[in-house]
Amino acid sequence: MWSEQKIVADDGGPKSWFGSWVTVSDTMALVGARAASVDGRANQGAVYVLRKANGKWSQVQKLVASDGAAGDQFGAAIALHGSLAVITAPFARVNGRTWQGAAYLFALVGGTWTERQKLVSASGISLDTLGTAVAFNASTIFIGAGGANTGGQIVPRKVYTFEAPLTRNGPWIEGPTLPSPDPVDVNDSFGASIAVSADVALIGARASTIGANIGQGRVYVYERSHGAWTSVQKLVATDGGTRDNFGVSLAIDGTTAMIGAPGVVINGQVSTGAVYCWERTHGAWAQTSRLVAADGAAINLFGGSVSLSGNTMLVGAYGANAYRGAAYLFRRIAGSWKQVEKLTAGDAAPGNVFGYYTAVDARTALVGSYTAKVGSNVQQGAAYFYTDPATDT
Repeated sequence: MWSEQKIVADDGGPKSWFGSWVTVSDTMALVGARAASVDGRANQGAVYVLRKANGKWSQVQKLVASDGAAGDQFGAAIALHGSLAVITAPFARVNGRTWQGAAYLFALVGGTWTERQKLVSASGISLDTLGTAVAFNASTIFIGAGGANTGGQIVPRKVYTFEAPLTRNGPWIEGPTLPSPDPVDVNDSFGASIAVSADVALIGARASTIGANIGQGRVYVYERSHGAWTSVQKLVATDGGTRDNFGVSLAIDGTTAMIGAPGVVINGQVSTGAVYCWERTHGAWAQTSRLVAADGAAINLFGGSVSLSGNTMLVGAYGANAYRGAAYLFRRIAGSWKQVEKLTAGDAAPGNVFGYYTAVDARTALVGSYTAKVGSNVQQGAAYFYTDPATDT
Protein backbone atom coordinates (compact mmCIF):
# COMPACT_ATOMS: atom_id res chain seq x y z
CA MET A 1 0.00 0.00 0.00
CA TRP A 2 1.19 3.51 -0.80
CA SER A 3 1.75 5.34 2.50
CA GLU A 4 -0.15 8.58 3.13
CA GLN A 5 1.00 11.91 4.54
CA LYS A 6 -1.47 14.76 4.93
CA ILE A 7 -0.22 18.34 4.65
CA VAL A 8 -2.05 21.54 5.54
CA ALA A 9 -0.74 25.09 5.27
CA ASP A 10 1.14 26.32 8.34
CA ASP A 11 -0.87 29.55 8.25
CA GLY A 12 -4.05 28.27 6.64
CA GLY A 13 -7.38 29.96 7.15
CA PRO A 14 -11.01 29.30 6.23
CA LYS A 15 -11.82 29.14 2.52
CA SER A 16 -8.16 29.29 1.50
CA TRP A 17 -8.57 26.36 -0.91
CA PHE A 18 -5.16 24.89 -0.20
CA GLY A 19 -4.81 22.08 -2.73
CA SER A 20 -6.61 23.91 -5.54
CA TRP A 21 -3.64 23.07 -7.77
CA VAL A 22 -0.83 20.59 -7.17
CA THR A 23 2.37 19.62 -8.95
CA VAL A 24 5.27 17.41 -7.91
CA SER A 25 8.71 16.58 -9.26
CA ASP A 26 11.02 14.27 -7.34
CA THR A 27 11.46 15.87 -3.87
CA MET A 28 9.82 19.20 -4.77
CA ALA A 29 6.10 20.02 -4.76
CA LEU A 30 4.05 23.16 -5.25
CA VAL A 31 0.54 23.43 -3.81
CA GLY A 32 -1.78 26.28 -4.72
CA ALA A 33 -4.17 28.06 -2.38
CA ARG A 34 -5.75 30.46 -4.82
CA ALA A 35 -8.35 31.81 -2.40
CA ALA A 36 -5.91 32.49 0.45
CA SER A 37 -5.95 35.88 2.12
CA VAL A 38 -2.58 37.66 2.19
CA ASP A 39 -2.11 40.46 4.71
CA GLY A 40 -5.88 40.89 4.86
CA ARG A 41 -6.37 40.91 1.09
CA ALA A 42 -9.05 38.31 0.40
CA ASN A 43 -8.54 35.86 -2.45
CA GLN A 44 -5.12 37.21 -3.34
CA GLY A 45 -3.81 33.66 -3.39
CA ALA A 46 -0.58 31.93 -2.47
CA VAL A 47 1.50 28.91 -3.43
CA TYR A 48 3.28 26.71 -0.89
CA VAL A 49 6.61 25.01 -1.58
CA LEU A 50 7.11 21.61 0.01
CA ARG A 51 10.21 19.45 0.09
CA LYS A 52 10.79 15.86 0.98
CA ALA A 53 13.59 15.06 3.41
CA ASN A 54 14.15 11.91 5.43
CA GLY A 55 11.00 10.41 3.99
CA LYS A 56 8.69 13.27 5.03
CA TRP A 57 7.22 16.26 3.24
CA SER A 58 7.23 19.68 4.91
CA GLN A 59 6.52 23.28 3.99
CA VAL A 60 9.69 25.30 3.30
CA GLN A 61 8.47 28.46 1.54
CA LYS A 62 5.35 30.45 0.72
CA LEU A 63 5.15 32.27 -2.61
CA VAL A 64 3.05 35.36 -3.27
CA ALA A 65 3.10 37.82 -6.14
CA SER A 66 5.22 40.89 -5.48
CA ASP A 67 2.36 43.13 -6.59
CA GLY A 68 -0.52 40.90 -5.54
CA ALA A 69 -3.93 42.35 -4.79
CA ALA A 70 -7.25 41.16 -3.43
CA GLY A 71 -9.11 38.88 -5.81
CA ASP A 72 -6.14 37.99 -8.06
CA GLN A 73 -6.33 34.25 -7.23
CA PHE A 74 -2.58 33.76 -7.62
CA GLY A 75 -2.00 30.01 -7.80
CA ALA A 76 -5.06 29.24 -9.94
CA ALA A 77 -2.76 27.22 -12.24
CA ILE A 78 0.84 26.13 -11.75
CA ALA A 79 3.44 24.55 -14.03
CA LEU A 80 6.82 23.27 -12.88
CA HIS A 81 9.71 22.53 -15.23
CA GLY A 82 13.15 21.97 -13.76
CA SER A 83 14.19 25.04 -11.79
CA LEU A 84 11.43 27.24 -13.23
CA ALA A 85 7.80 27.57 -12.24
CA VAL A 86 4.96 29.57 -13.80
CA ILE A 87 2.09 30.59 -11.51
CA THR A 88 -1.01 32.29 -12.85
CA ALA A 89 -3.33 34.92 -11.41
CA PRO A 90 -6.23 35.06 -13.91
CA PHE A 91 -8.18 37.76 -12.09
CA ALA A 92 -5.32 40.23 -11.70
CA ARG A 93 -5.93 43.83 -12.72
CA VAL A 94 -3.37 45.07 -15.27
CA ASN A 95 -3.02 48.78 -16.05
CA GLY A 96 -6.52 49.38 -14.74
CA ARG A 97 -8.07 46.57 -16.79
CA THR A 98 -10.22 44.32 -14.59
CA TRP A 99 -9.46 40.60 -14.77
CA GLN A 100 -6.95 40.92 -17.58
CA GLY A 101 -4.87 38.31 -15.81
CA ALA A 102 -1.17 37.69 -15.39
CA ALA A 103 1.36 34.95 -14.78
CA TYR A 104 4.53 35.01 -12.72
CA LEU A 105 7.77 33.25 -13.52
CA PHE A 106 9.73 31.99 -10.51
CA ALA A 107 13.26 30.58 -10.56
CA LEU A 108 14.89 28.27 -8.03
CA VAL A 109 18.18 29.84 -7.03
CA GLY A 110 20.26 28.51 -4.17
CA GLY A 111 17.36 26.46 -2.86
CA THR A 112 14.96 29.43 -2.77
CA TRP A 113 12.22 30.32 -5.23
CA THR A 114 12.45 33.93 -6.42
CA GLU A 115 10.08 35.89 -8.65
CA ARG A 116 11.83 36.53 -11.94
CA GLN A 117 9.24 38.05 -14.30
CA LYS A 118 5.60 39.02 -14.60
CA LEU A 119 4.00 37.84 -17.84
CA VAL A 120 1.16 39.88 -19.33
CA SER A 121 -0.09 40.19 -22.87
CA ALA A 122 0.44 43.42 -24.75
CA SER A 123 -2.93 42.83 -26.41
CA GLY A 124 -4.74 41.89 -23.20
CA ILE A 125 -8.17 43.29 -22.44
CA SER A 126 -10.49 43.47 -19.47
CA LEU A 127 -12.01 40.09 -18.53
CA ASP A 128 -9.37 38.26 -20.59
CA THR A 129 -8.53 36.12 -17.53
CA LEU A 130 -5.09 35.13 -18.74
CA GLY A 131 -4.09 32.20 -16.56
CA THR A 132 -6.96 29.70 -16.56
CA ALA A 133 -4.42 26.99 -17.48
CA VAL A 134 -0.67 26.83 -17.99
CA ALA A 135 1.97 24.42 -19.28
CA PHE A 136 5.47 24.90 -20.63
CA ASN A 137 8.63 23.25 -21.88
CA ALA A 138 12.13 24.57 -22.34
CA SER A 139 11.13 26.86 -25.20
CA THR A 140 7.48 27.94 -24.86
CA ILE A 141 4.99 28.83 -22.14
CA PHE A 142 1.31 28.26 -23.01
CA ILE A 143 -1.31 30.16 -20.98
CA GLY A 144 -5.06 29.76 -21.45
CA ALA A 145 -7.34 32.81 -21.44
CA GLY A 146 -10.79 34.08 -22.33
CA GLY A 147 -14.29 32.78 -21.92
CA ALA A 148 -15.67 35.36 -19.52
CA ASN A 149 -19.14 36.73 -20.25
CA THR A 150 -19.58 40.50 -20.19
CA GLY A 151 -22.84 42.14 -21.14
CA GLY A 152 -23.90 39.07 -23.04
CA GLN A 153 -20.68 39.01 -25.04
CA ILE A 154 -18.20 36.15 -24.61
CA VAL A 155 -14.54 37.15 -24.49
CA PRO A 156 -12.96 34.87 -27.14
CA ARG A 157 -11.06 31.83 -25.90
CA LYS A 158 -7.38 31.79 -26.77
CA VAL A 159 -3.96 30.59 -25.67
CA TYR A 160 -1.12 33.06 -25.23
CA THR A 161 2.45 31.93 -25.83
CA PHE A 162 5.71 33.26 -24.44
CA GLU A 163 9.04 32.25 -25.91
CA ALA A 164 12.28 31.46 -24.11
CA PRO A 165 14.71 34.34 -23.55
CA LEU A 166 17.35 35.06 -26.16
CA THR A 167 19.99 35.24 -23.43
CA ARG A 168 20.31 33.04 -20.37
CA ASN A 169 18.88 35.55 -17.90
CA GLY A 170 16.80 37.58 -20.30
CA PRO A 171 13.01 37.95 -20.17
CA TRP A 172 10.59 35.57 -21.83
CA ILE A 173 9.07 37.26 -24.88
CA GLU A 174 5.41 37.18 -25.89
CA GLY A 175 4.88 35.05 -28.99
CA PRO A 176 1.92 34.44 -31.29
CA THR A 177 -1.54 33.98 -29.79
CA LEU A 178 -3.31 30.73 -30.65
CA PRO A 179 -7.01 31.51 -31.24
CA SER A 180 -9.76 28.94 -30.91
CA PRO A 181 -9.90 26.95 -34.17
CA ASP A 182 -13.70 26.99 -33.87
CA PRO A 183 -14.59 30.61 -32.97
CA VAL A 184 -18.28 30.00 -33.70
CA ASP A 185 -18.48 27.60 -30.76
CA VAL A 186 -17.89 30.37 -28.21
CA ASN A 187 -18.54 28.11 -25.23
CA ASP A 188 -16.07 25.36 -26.20
CA SER A 189 -13.64 26.15 -23.32
CA PHE A 190 -10.64 26.11 -25.66
CA GLY A 191 -7.47 26.48 -23.62
CA ALA A 192 -8.99 25.51 -20.28
CA SER A 193 -6.57 22.56 -20.21
CA ILE A 194 -3.07 22.38 -21.69
CA ALA A 195 -0.29 19.79 -21.74
CA VAL A 196 3.06 20.00 -23.50
CA SER A 197 5.98 17.68 -24.16
CA ALA A 198 8.96 18.58 -26.37
CA ASP A 199 7.53 19.93 -29.63
CA VAL A 200 3.95 18.75 -29.10
CA ALA A 201 1.22 20.66 -27.25
CA LEU A 202 -2.29 19.47 -26.46
CA ILE A 203 -5.01 22.09 -25.96
CA GLY A 204 -8.37 20.98 -24.67
CA ALA A 205 -11.79 22.29 -25.65
CA ARG A 206 -13.86 20.22 -23.26
CA ALA A 207 -17.24 21.81 -24.05
CA SER A 208 -17.01 21.58 -27.84
CA THR A 209 -20.12 20.53 -29.69
CA ILE A 210 -19.44 17.59 -32.03
CA GLY A 211 -22.27 17.06 -34.47
CA ALA A 212 -25.42 16.98 -32.32
CA ASN A 213 -23.49 16.21 -29.12
CA ILE A 214 -23.34 19.34 -26.98
CA GLY A 215 -20.32 19.36 -24.69
CA GLN A 216 -18.75 16.21 -26.12
CA GLY A 217 -15.35 17.88 -26.22
CA ARG A 218 -12.23 17.64 -28.35
CA VAL A 219 -8.49 18.17 -28.06
CA TYR A 220 -6.29 20.02 -30.55
CA VAL A 221 -2.75 18.86 -31.26
CA TYR A 222 -0.16 21.54 -32.02
CA GLU A 223 3.34 20.87 -33.25
CA ARG A 224 6.30 23.17 -33.49
CA SER A 225 7.90 23.33 -36.91
CA HIS A 226 10.41 25.93 -38.07
CA GLY A 227 9.75 27.93 -34.93
CA ALA A 228 5.96 28.14 -35.29
CA TRP A 229 3.20 26.23 -33.47
CA THR A 230 0.59 24.87 -35.88
CA SER A 231 -2.60 22.86 -35.31
CA VAL A 232 -2.07 19.48 -36.98
CA GLN A 233 -4.81 17.18 -35.63
CA LYS A 234 -8.12 17.12 -33.76
CA LEU A 235 -8.71 14.34 -31.26
CA VAL A 236 -12.21 13.12 -30.44
CA ALA A 237 -13.25 9.95 -28.65
CA THR A 238 -14.42 7.15 -30.92
CA ASP A 239 -17.44 6.60 -28.65
CA GLY A 240 -18.01 10.23 -27.67
CA GLY A 241 -21.37 11.41 -26.40
CA THR A 242 -23.20 14.48 -25.16
CA ARG A 243 -21.55 16.24 -22.22
CA ASP A 244 -18.68 13.79 -21.95
CA ASN A 245 -16.38 16.80 -21.47
CA PHE A 246 -13.57 15.02 -23.27
CA GLY A 247 -10.49 17.18 -22.64
CA VAL A 248 -11.28 18.40 -19.13
CA SER A 249 -7.88 17.06 -18.13
CA LEU A 250 -4.77 16.32 -20.18
CA ALA A 251 -1.42 14.65 -19.65
CA ILE A 252 1.38 13.87 -22.08
CA ASP A 253 4.69 12.08 -21.76
CA GLY A 254 6.63 11.42 -24.93
CA THR A 255 4.41 9.58 -27.39
CA THR A 256 1.65 8.83 -24.85
CA ALA A 257 -1.25 11.14 -24.05
CA MET A 258 -4.10 10.72 -21.57
CA ILE A 259 -7.37 12.62 -21.94
CA GLY A 260 -9.99 12.77 -19.20
CA ALA A 261 -13.73 12.71 -19.93
CA PRO A 262 -15.54 12.73 -16.55
CA GLY A 263 -19.00 12.96 -18.09
CA VAL A 264 -18.87 9.61 -19.88
CA VAL A 265 -21.81 7.30 -19.22
CA ILE A 266 -20.76 3.73 -18.33
CA ASN A 267 -23.37 0.97 -18.27
CA GLY A 268 -26.13 3.54 -18.04
CA GLN A 269 -24.56 5.32 -15.07
CA VAL A 270 -24.17 9.03 -15.78
CA SER A 271 -20.87 10.81 -15.23
CA THR A 272 -19.02 7.67 -14.23
CA GLY A 273 -16.16 8.98 -16.33
CA ALA A 274 -13.30 7.59 -18.39
CA VAL A 275 -9.75 8.33 -19.51
CA TYR A 276 -8.72 7.78 -23.12
CA CYS A 277 -5.22 6.66 -24.01
CA TRP A 278 -3.70 7.96 -27.23
CA GLU A 279 -0.39 6.96 -28.79
CA ARG A 280 1.62 8.75 -31.45
CA THR A 281 2.94 6.58 -34.25
CA HIS A 282 4.28 7.69 -37.62
CA GLY A 283 3.51 11.31 -36.74
CA ALA A 284 -0.20 10.85 -35.97
CA TRP A 285 -2.14 10.26 -32.75
CA ALA A 286 -4.54 7.34 -32.45
CA GLN A 287 -6.83 6.23 -29.62
CA THR A 288 -5.62 2.89 -28.25
CA SER A 289 -7.79 2.24 -25.18
CA ARG A 290 -10.42 3.58 -22.81
CA LEU A 291 -9.72 3.23 -19.09
CA VAL A 292 -12.37 3.17 -16.37
CA ALA A 293 -12.28 2.59 -12.62
CA ALA A 294 -12.74 -1.01 -11.53
CA ASP A 295 -15.47 0.13 -9.11
CA GLY A 296 -16.85 3.02 -11.14
CA ALA A 297 -20.28 4.40 -10.30
CA ALA A 298 -22.57 7.25 -11.28
CA ILE A 299 -21.28 10.79 -10.57
CA ASN A 300 -17.78 9.55 -9.75
CA LEU A 301 -16.37 11.92 -12.38
CA PHE A 302 -13.39 9.65 -13.03
CA GLY A 303 -11.03 11.58 -15.29
CA GLY A 304 -11.71 14.94 -13.68
CA SER A 305 -7.94 15.13 -13.36
CA VAL A 306 -5.16 13.04 -14.86
CA SER A 307 -1.39 13.10 -14.51
CA LEU A 308 1.24 10.96 -16.16
CA SER A 309 4.88 10.12 -15.50
CA GLY A 310 6.43 7.43 -17.68
CA ASN A 311 4.62 4.18 -16.89
CA THR A 312 2.67 5.60 -13.94
CA MET A 313 -0.65 7.44 -14.16
CA LEU A 314 -2.90 8.99 -11.52
CA VAL A 315 -6.57 9.67 -12.24
CA GLY A 316 -8.85 11.73 -10.01
CA ALA A 317 -12.51 10.88 -9.41
CA TYR A 318 -13.52 13.69 -7.10
CA GLY A 319 -17.24 12.88 -7.16
CA ALA A 320 -16.84 9.38 -5.70
CA ASN A 321 -18.66 8.49 -2.48
CA ALA A 322 -20.70 11.68 -2.02
CA TYR A 323 -17.83 13.84 -3.26
CA ARG A 324 -15.39 12.48 -0.72
CA GLY A 325 -13.37 11.66 -3.81
CA ALA A 326 -10.81 9.10 -4.85
CA ALA A 327 -7.72 8.76 -7.02
CA TYR A 328 -6.67 5.71 -9.00
CA LEU A 329 -3.13 4.61 -9.75
CA PHE A 330 -2.42 2.84 -13.02
CA ARG A 331 0.77 1.20 -14.25
CA ARG A 332 1.71 0.30 -17.80
CA ILE A 333 2.53 -3.40 -17.61
CA ALA A 334 3.56 -5.33 -20.71
CA GLY A 335 2.21 -2.53 -22.87
CA SER A 336 -1.23 -2.29 -21.21
CA TRP A 337 -2.50 0.04 -18.50
CA LYS A 338 -3.65 -1.71 -15.33
CA GLN A 339 -5.27 -0.24 -12.22
CA VAL A 340 -2.99 -1.10 -9.29
CA GLU A 341 -4.39 0.91 -6.40
CA LYS A 342 -7.23 3.16 -5.30
CA LEU A 343 -6.31 6.06 -3.03
CA THR A 344 -8.74 7.69 -0.62
CA ALA A 345 -8.04 10.15 2.17
CA GLY A 346 -7.63 8.55 5.58
CA ASP A 347 -9.95 11.21 7.01
CA ALA A 348 -12.32 11.49 4.03
CA ALA A 349 -15.49 13.52 4.49
CA PRO A 350 -18.40 14.32 2.15
CA GLY A 351 -17.72 17.29 -0.11
CA ASN A 352 -13.92 17.25 0.21
CA VAL A 353 -13.47 16.62 -3.56
CA PHE A 354 -10.27 14.64 -3.01
CA GLY A 355 -8.87 14.10 -6.50
CA TYR A 356 -10.08 17.31 -8.12
CA TYR A 357 -6.38 18.06 -8.65
CA THR A 358 -3.68 15.39 -8.91
CA ALA A 359 0.01 15.09 -9.76
CA VAL A 360 2.36 12.13 -10.00
CA ASP A 361 5.95 11.24 -10.66
CA ALA A 362 7.52 7.81 -10.60
CA ARG A 363 7.58 7.57 -6.79
CA THR A 364 5.06 10.06 -5.44
CA ALA A 365 1.35 10.71 -5.92
CA LEU A 366 -0.04 14.06 -4.77
CA VAL A 367 -3.77 14.66 -4.41
CA GLY A 368 -5.49 17.95 -3.61
CA SER A 369 -8.61 18.19 -1.45
CA TYR A 370 -9.18 21.92 -1.54
CA THR A 371 -12.56 22.07 0.20
CA ALA A 372 -11.49 19.94 3.18
CA LYS A 373 -12.29 21.31 6.63
CA VAL A 374 -9.28 21.70 8.90
CA GLY A 375 -10.13 22.13 12.54
CA SER A 376 -12.87 24.74 12.58
CA ASN A 377 -11.76 26.24 9.25
CA VAL A 378 -14.21 25.31 6.51
CA GLN A 379 -12.67 24.80 3.06
CA GLN A 380 -9.16 25.47 4.28
CA GLY A 381 -8.01 22.56 2.16
CA ALA A 382 -5.41 19.85 2.38
CA ALA A 383 -2.96 17.94 0.22
CA TYR A 384 -2.15 14.25 0.51
CA PHE A 385 1.17 12.70 -0.46
CA TYR A 386 1.43 9.00 -1.21
CA THR A 387 4.71 7.15 -1.53
CA ASP A 388 5.26 3.84 -3.29
CA PRO A 389 7.10 1.67 -0.75
CA ALA A 390 8.66 -0.36 -3.53
CA THR A 391 10.54 2.64 -4.91
CA ASP A 392 11.03 4.84 -1.84
CA THR A 393 14.66 3.97 -1.17
